[in-house]
Amino acid sequence: AEKQPGKLKRTLLMLSVPVLVVAAGGYFWVTSGRSVSTDNAYVKQDIVSVSSDVGGRIVEVKVRENQLVKAGDILFMVDQLPYKVALEQANAQIANAQVQVGKLRTDVTASSVDIAGARENVFYAQEDLKRQQELMKSGFTTRARLQQSEQAVDNARTQLRTAEADAAKARAAFATGSEVPGVNPEIAAARAVRESAALNLERTVVRAPVSGRISQADRLQIGQMAVQSLPMVSIVAS
Repeated sequence: AEKQPGKLKRTLLMLSVPVLVVAAGGYFWVTSGRSVSTDNAYVKQDIVSVSSDVGGRIVEVKVRENQLVKAGDILFMVDQLPYKVALEQANAQIANAQVQVGKLRTDVTASSVDIAGARENVFYAQEDLKRQQELMKSGFTTRARLQQSEQAVDNARTQLRTAEADAAKARAAFATGSEVPGVNPEIAAARAVRESAALNLERTVVRAPVSGRISQADRLQIGQMAVQSLPMVSIVAS
């Protein structure tokens, strides 16, 4: 009779251990592998890296860490001076091309005048040759004078051919191509350079491509060199 309580306790203890093991296993199965926790608040959001399309020294920073920005807001600015100089040089190149086109137009006009003068010289030389030939038949001129007239005709014709070649060259230089009809190629090339310079100047102002929250703003320091296409700051897209 005295041994019954001790035996009962041992029996209950033996039964409770498997129950606890099963309960613990069930709890682990229910709570594990079904959710992921993290300290990163932006793990499920897109992170956009922002870089400068032009290189240069950073002269102004408009944002700070964790600041909310909208698409189009200015993030930072690159030194504009070199790109302003490039734009001025492009404008000067256009002006120079316009001067050259003016000279070409003058050359075309002058070549037309030269052709007209050369044709008149040919006509007068041929008329003189005809007179010398008639005089030669009558015996009123010399063989040397006749040959001189023949040489004058040859020289006049040579001058005409030269004037026509110069006119063709001038017209070719003044002509426009099919890609930019009505615009001289020199001027078209100078305008393309100016457009590129203006675009680079505009790109010195770096804007947010998307709305979101600024991250890694510590990489933006005034005086730091911005390298083209190298990420400078990030935006966690909202």
